[in-house]
Amino acid sequence: MKLNYMPFVYRLAIWGIPASLLLRVLVWVLVQIVAIVEPAVDVTQQVWFLPLLVVIWAPALAALIAGNITVICYPDSSLDIELPPMLSDSIIWKLIGCVFVFVGLCLSLAAFGFESPAEIAIGIYLGLTFLCNGYLLLIYKREKNVVIATFLDITHKVGIVLIPFYIPALILGAWKLRYMRSVEELKQTLRQQDR
Repeated sequence: MKLNYMPFVYRLAIWGIPASLLLRVLVWVLVQIVAIVEPAVDVTQQVWFLPLLVVIWAPALAALIAGNITVICYPDSSLDIELPPMLSDSIIWKLIGCVFVFVGLCLSLAAFGFESPAEIAIGIYLGLTFLCNGYLLLIYKREKNVVIATFLDITHKVGIVLIPFYIPALILGAWKLRYMRSVEELKQTLRQQDR
């Protein structure tokens, strides 16, 4: 299916992350130019710096929200797009997946021993990230895990770093996909009975 025919929220999710990354590179170039032209100027103290940060992060936040909505509302949209598999089934990737799961478990459990709430949150976030990526390396198959394939497609695979923010949407998307498939099976059964 072509991107033009996809809903707006889907297109926003697709283009938000690259737009934010592009803006980040452009701002970095601007900061470097200002540092060369005026070495004494502290860019972070300028009046225009905060609005510039908003311009950088607004597409990323919009993409995060739109991505969650897309995963929930269109969990099977990856079936419309033909892409090559993400990784091979080699034993190396399975071993790396096992290491990721182990590191994720260790980080998640160690996070509860930290003192400050920020350290606990970062530890849990990193633990969840490693656990989810270990799962992707160990078990993920595009044709079987349709919701995760949709998530990876709309985030251009950059979402593997942000996966803890998508976990609720992935769960809801999986429930919706299961419901959609059961409704489709029921319709087919009713059609066969009517014949």
